[in-house]
Amino acid sequence: MRGGNNMKTSFKLLLMVLIMAFLLTGYSDNTSQKTTLASSTQPLDLPNKTSTPPTIPIEVQVAFPDGAPPLNQTAELTCTIITHRLTMKDMNLEIVLPDGLELINGQLSWTGVPPVDGSIQIINAEVKSVELGNWIIEIPYHINPVEPGGYGGDGKRLVYVSILEDSAEWNSRYPPWKTGTPTVDTSDLPPPPVTSTKETTGDTKNLPSCNIR
Repeated sequence: MRGGNNMKTSFKLLLMVLIMAFLLTGYSDNTSQKTTLASSTQPLDLPNKTSTPPTIPIEVQVAFPDGAPPLNQTAELTCTIITHRLTMKDMNLEIVLPDGLELINGQLSWTGVPPVDGSIQIINAEVKSVELGNWIIEIPYHINPVEPGGYGGDGKRLVYVSILEDSAEWNSRYPPWKTGTPTVDTSDLPPPPVTSTKETTGDTKNLPSCNIR
């Protein structure tokens, strides 16, 4: 009898060991599946959708620092060139005043080499308003590339001036007298390749009561 009891006890122990081993194996597999599932639900490193727009290689900024001159008044007119990693042979630029403005002091043309990456004020002049009306100042410029096929060509900047007897307005983005014009600056587009000979920037057509030289 004792031998039979020992066999039954050994069998029970073996059975318990097998059950525990089975349970432990199932638990291990379940944990592995949970770990795999958790890792698969981690957020993916997606590329940043916000991209930096390309920088215009050159900007030509013409401004009235203290405001445009009312009729028969004078004001300072400046021109600054800002470059962004642009190498060139040289550049020439001219400010063409309309009939409503005249030069009192200074010069309105420049030829030289701006910095590769930086800004330089090339023109500081004094102008006088001599006639009422809406006017457009034209600033054509030409960039000579370092080598054929390089960045260069013709460009043009426009500045809009509205002269009244007791006040004046100016804007380098859109005509202040033209309503409904988008406030997006499109007048500082980069020059075309050197193979092109003309670039017209800014809308100078169908402007109401506009005088252009």
